[in-house]
Amino acid sequence: MEQRPGDRDTSNGASLVNAAWILLAIGITGAVTMLATSWLRCDQYNSLGTVSHDWRADQRLGNGQNR
Repeated sequence: MEQRPGDRDTSNGASLVNAAWILLAIGITGAVTMLATSWLRCDQYNSLGTVSHDWRADQRLGNGQNR
């Protein structure tokens, strides 16, 4: 069967579109993963350096061991 000059080979175009969808999905997945990781690390760093409410109450009332 001969191909006419105006006919297009759609298999090559379809594979490019499929590859584009796959790359887009990988990119979105990577971005979501990076955002979630960043958010979890930020939440972890915010809790560093905090002291318990009991310790602060003990210090205010003068029940600390350092005195």
